[in-house]
Amino acid sequence: MNHGRSSNHRPKQPAAEERTILLQRLKEVVVETGAQVREERLHRGVGYSVRGGRCRVGESDVLILDRDSSVEERIEAVVDFLLGVDLEMLYLEPDVRSLIDRMRRPEGLGNGAGGSSDNG
Repeated sequence: MNHGRSSNHRPKQPAAEERTILLQRLKEVVVETGAQVREERLHRGVGYSVRGGRCRVGESDVLILDRDSSVEERIEAVVDFLLGVDLEMLYLEPDVRSLIDRMRRPEGLGNGAGGSSDNG
């Protein structure tokens, strides 16, 4: 006996999976800007930490992400990259645009890192 809507009910995704999906969506936005995204295993040494970020290779922008970093650290690196890009002509899903806009405000940075408050 079919009790109706069982085929329409989807279980809620775990938070970790949702964050992984968000990371993937953010990386797609980076690619839409014309940049490349590379996930590499970055060398870690005693006494210093490694963080991915923007680099130039010839005429191309490349966002390098540390494959061994947490999903949250990679999201932060991608958003940091996107803060330096003009996104006005790109369609961004509302939750993605909201995340970037929150990070654009100094109080949205959390740890206060970055030093510059030049938001142009």
